[in-house]
Amino acid sequence: MLHTICNNNKGVSLVEVLIAMAIVVIGVIGVLGVFTQSYNASVKSDGLGRAAVILHRTLERNQLRIMNPNCAIPTGGTETVYASGQASAKPGDIAYTVTTSVQTKGTNAWLLTVTVKWAQNQTGIKESLLVTRQDAFKTVSSCI
Repeated sequence: MLHTICNNNKGVSLVEVLIAMAIVVIGVIGVLGVFTQSYNASVKSDGLGRAAVILHRTLERNQLRIMNPNCAIPTGGTETVYASGQASAKPGDIAYTVTTSVQTKGTNAWLLTVTVKWAQNQTGIKESLLVTRQDAFKTVSSCI
């Protein structure tokens, strides 16, 4: 019996080939699903990271303006900032909407709030900072 199975010269049947191909296709589809999820997570993370950089730069720039007694207090507003840092969009660029508000919170204190939104995240990210005027930051050079 064993001798008959080992000396089978018929080859592989069509059914066996189809079953093997089905198993390989199922495995490839599973791997592609993982790659798709990884790519989507990477794109989301990249957008969030760029938004965080824009948020930090905007907060820091406005904080320095408020802290310097020689500078006017920023009024706030909305602007479009591109991920490339350029004045206009480049191919593949992401547009971020940056909203800044400055509220008076006392004689010498202001609440600075910055919100950054983009197409993939309309909720955006938001940060607030209480800033005071400080004579140590007085500069005679132009304001940022």
